[in-house]
Amino acid sequence: MTYSGWHWINKNPIVNLTPPAIEQIHKLTMPTLILIGQLNIPYFKDLAILLNNRITTSSKIEKEVGHMCNMESPGKFNEKVNHFLNQLSH
Repeated sequence: MTYSGWHWINKNPIVNLTPPAIEQIHKLTMPTLILIGQLNIPYFKDLAILLNNRITTSSKIEKEVGHMCNMESPGKFNEKVNHFLNQLSH
């Protein structure tokens, strides 16, 4: 694959949100599941807390894994996601 350098001769099509997404996240109203590994780095743990605090319809679950919950413990990951989805249908 070759590198085209497209961005050097074209205008950047990305349009940033105003206000930024993090300042609008409180507007989310759908049920949201936040899965975080207890062994994850502090930044991601802090981000999970922030999302959980700002999304009023969210649930946060911490698992005894690192960053890749779905790969480190796929059975438990699937169990938690299925439980969350089953709760939505009741």
